[in-house]
Amino acid sequence: MGSPSRRPTPFPTATPQPTSTPWPTATPSISSYDHYLQAEFYYDTGQYLLAISEYSSAINLSPTLDSAYFNNRGNAYHEFGYYREAVDDYTQAVQIPGGTFAVHYGNHASAWYYLGMYTQMNADYDAACRLDATYC
Repeated sequence: MGSPSRRPTPFPTATPQPTSTPWPTATPSISSYDHYLQAEFYYDTGQYLLAISEYSSAINLSPTLDSAYFNNRGNAYHEFGYYREAVDDYTQAVQIPGGTFAVHYGNHASAWYYLGMYTQMNADYDAACRLDATYC
């Protein structure tokens, strides 16, 4: 009888350190104001269609509508030559409580001018003048 073959005992190997499982993190939602800031960037760099899209997102997400969102989207429409859309947004801007700023009426009047609607233009310039003498 021969001696049983002995296999060498394996040397213990280092056990890998347990790795922690990362906790899932929620992607922060983009706020209305974040879209507004992005829109301002696009507007300032002459990218009016992108600005319009971001202003629209800001308006859709805004729990309390800010007249600046409509006014500034109106400005982007105006710059792009979409005067009817600009008029619609300026109308929204002046109808929001606290949004009755002379600049909104001045912008409204300017868009009416490009549409050839001079009676409406004069009425808006009069409203702007009542709020701020620099429009007189």
